[in-house]
Amino acid sequence: MTHSKLNHPDQARAALARLRELMQDPAHRDDTEAQGFLREAVELIGRGGEQGAAWTRSMSGS
Repeated sequence: MTHSKLNHPDQARAALARLRELMQDPAHRDDTEAQGFLREAVELIGRGGEQGAAWTRSMSGS
């Protein structure tokens, strides 16, 4: 999210992609704080299309 605020869109999207990868790990998937970070990052950086939005919803159980 810091990259986004500093107007570094490529780095922001790369960090979001890493967070999405990390959230696939069962150790993090059910972590409500991590889910909140993911939602906030998606709102700030962008959903990456409808597929990204659907993925984010599936991670949060919505």
